[in-house]
Amino acid sequence: LNFRHRFSVFRKVPQPVPLSYEDYKMHSELKAGMSPQQPLMIAAEALDSAKILITEASRRTSLLPAELLHCRQLLKVAIANRVFLLMVQKALQKPPPGDVKSRNNPTLTGYAVDFDFTAQANFPTMKLVKTDSTPAAAASAADKKGVSSEKKATANDKKKKAMATPS
Repeated sequence: LNFRHRFSVFRKVPQPVPLSYEDYKMHSELKAGMSPQQPLMIAAEALDSAKILITEASRRTSLLPAELLHCRQLLKVAIANRVFLLMVQKALQKPPPGDVKSRNNPTLTGYAVDFDFTAQANFPTMKLVKTDSTPAAAASAADKKGVSSEKKATANDKKKKAMATPS
């Protein structure tokens, strides 16, 4: 019922043929035995197709400047997300050394996905960001850069006090 209600507006559009709930379920669920690489390859193919279609659409001479800008924004997002998928695929291929479990079932431990909506308001540019989950490791990384965590805390306290006091 909820699916029919949400997608009822698309029934008026003649092309493409409206998606049925069965088709939606079939394409939205991962199939048993599917490797983590397969959904990434499917997404990569979709982004490649989007890039081609957006490029073709932006070559139209009848586009208004705002429509051309929108096409350029979408193209930028499609290309950036394709690069993101390549990075994810590479990260999944490199399991931590000596970790036999992750070779059979790769994960992205130590990474986070950042969603950036600055290029386009409706479609985010995804970025793979390396993270370190332990506070001790973060302090160690700061020390390696030549800045101790105490100096950072002191500098942050000074900034807060300067912002709090009226000029």
